Amino acid sequence: QSADTPGPNQDPSAAPTAGNQSTRSRAADQAAQTDSNVQGSVPPDQLPNANQVRYPNPITLATLDEPPAPLPRTRDQEGEDIEAAKKVVELAARDATNSDTLDNYFPRIKRRFGLAALGYEGDFQRGFKVVGRINPSFDFTPDETLSGTGIPGDIASGPVTQIAFQTRKLGGDTVGIGMDAYPLGPDHPQGSGPSGQNTLMDLLPTNPQIYRAADSRFIRGHLLNDNVGGPGSPVNLFPITAQANARHHSAIEADVKSWVNDADKRYWVRYKVMVEDISPLTTAPNGKQFVNARFRAEASVLNTRLLPVSGLTRRVTITSTYEAGDVETVNVEQAEDANALAQHQGRAIDQGVDMAKAGLGAVAGGKGTGMKVQGAALG
Repeated sequence: QSADTPGPNQDPSAAPTAGNQSTRSRAADQAAQTDSNVQGSVPPDQLPNANQVRYPNPITLATLDEPPAPLPRTRDQEGEDIEAAKKVVELAARDATNSDTLDNYFPRIKRRFGLAALGYEGDFQRGFKVVGRINPSFDFTPDETLSGTGIPGDIASGPVTQIAFQTRKLGGDTVGIGMDAYPLGPDHPQGSGPSGQNTLMDLLPTNPQIYRAADSRFIRGHLLNDNVGGPGSPVNLFPITAQANARHHSAIEADVKSWVNDADKRYWVRYKVMVEDISPLTTAPNGKQFVNARFRAEASVLNTRLLPVSGLTRRVTITSTYEAGDVETVNVEQAEDANALAQHQGRAIDQGVDMAKAGLGAVAGGKGTGMKVQGAALG
């Protein structure tokens, strides 16, 4: 028994852990590779009992515990094996919780039915299906939540996560007004804290020591959170109130971070953020300027058909209004995330504060993300 192959007593439906993830991934990769040692079909007259039924009992997941299909076999027997393998894949899909736990079954299915290859095929344009081959083949498209980094496509040559931005000018600086991450998944690199936009931020009230109310000061808000690969460069930043930024985190960012990063999820997501109803820069009575805007955000976990997974979709609208007397609102029933607000109050770099002048050290520059990024500037 190879260390890379799940044993017969291992529960394939169990969620991968930090300790077994690499072993499971290698085993699934090997199952998808064509085994050239699988024998081709032979004429029926060369096999005794060639007309004997290979699967007299109903096909169940317990069929995986039986000895491997005998070889060599006839063309008709190959057909029986491929149909039995497809049935087990369908049963495993009912038992699995996502695409990552489904492919845990593939090594055992391949071995039990003498398949040449068994794995996912597809991409984020067509969706994903399970394909099994001997000489005949089958394909089956499950409705599984996309999870992990074992999916095919561009993953072998680099990150799959792709992000497109839209930008415009505001107060002399570039700001991000649109972000579309499709797909966004667990292969993303670490993002970075905000940097740049100094001309714009100097116009706005930012210092939490002076402007204590969370709706009376601005921060450089990430359109794509830095914990899921969002760069701290101007294309991904727009000035919103600290209060609105905390609510953005509570209403949708916390879920996206959990979906993509948690070890028991590692889902693939489509995530869009648009900045709308942007007001002109306006001078407040304190001499500082302000800008009001609305963040409209939508995130969905994807399944193997590239459709949103039921119950794992969020649509929110966050209004950033400077000292307007109206508390910022979110169109979902969710309390303000006090921890998020406290975090942003505590990060001087988020407030647009000159950290060097404040005696807090130098502002860290933005780091490259390593992801595929596309940008479009709007006038």
